[in-house]
Amino acid sequence: LFPTRNGTQVATRYVRAVVKRMARRAGIAEAEKVSPHTLRHTFATDLYAETTNLRLVQKALGHADVSTTQIYT
Repeated sequence: LFPTRNGTQVATRYVRAVVKRMARRAGIAEAEKVSPHTLRHTFATDLYAETTNLRLVQKALGHADVSTTQIYT
């Protein structure tokens, strides 16, 4: 998902560390619990709250089955 300058993939551990660091800098309570998945989940929850369009959320997240997306309702 995040390629380096030489075309290799950025390590998952590095991405998690960057997200946690940015959460701390942003002053988010319990920043240590913030992860890339937290960001994805928040995006989906907020999108559904704004639109109430489950199919839109499904498409945005790339879920093949809408039942996977229903956890955001």
